[in-house]
Amino acid sequence: EWGVFDAFVKTNSSTGSADTLFGFSYSDKAKADTLKIVSKKKGCIDFNVDRDYQLIYLFFTDEKKWIVRFSNVYYFHN
Repeated sequence: EWGVFDAFVKTNSSTGSADTLFGFSYSDKAKADTLKIVSKKKGCIDFNVDRDYQLIYLFFTDEKKWIVRFSNVYYFHN
């Protein structure tokens, strides 16, 4: 089980920074390789998790498309 993160995430429209983050530690107990994101306003997306990376960045574009980026770099915006 991955668990559930249930909170409103507000994103700064000029920097793209979110006011809320959540974490999850990969372990042998985590059997699911698919992460499901449900947005009340943007619909939902399911995607496979790439465990070679520590971070997942998720964006919703003006063209109404999801972008999923995997990274090992934490990007901090003021």
